[in-house]
Amino acid sequence: MSDKVKRLTEQNAKLEKELAEARQEIAELKERLEQSFKMKELGDNTELETLRKNLGDALSAEYHDFTSSNKTFNKDNFEANYAGLVRIFKILKRFGFTLE
Repeated sequence: MSDKVKRLTEQNAKLEKELAEARQEIAELKERLEQSFKMKELGDNTELETLRKNLGDALSAEYHDFTSSNKTFNKDNFEANYAGLVRIFKILKRFGFTLE
């Protein structure tokens, strides 16, 4: 085997090794990225569930008042329901909902 062929063979082996290492690094980075996405998704879901629970807790008294109120419609009932709506909108704004 000539020196040139030997040198090219060695260079080829070196490049194949570098390629294999690069592919391994890509696979590891891809796995880390997928894990990061999964962790973010879990965090987002946890935040959403926390928001739902907190909002439900904040609105439960208003809902209870609404469902237990007299179903007849009169001026007093209207004013009470209107005040309840005002409180509901304040709660929604407190939780970051944009209503305008």
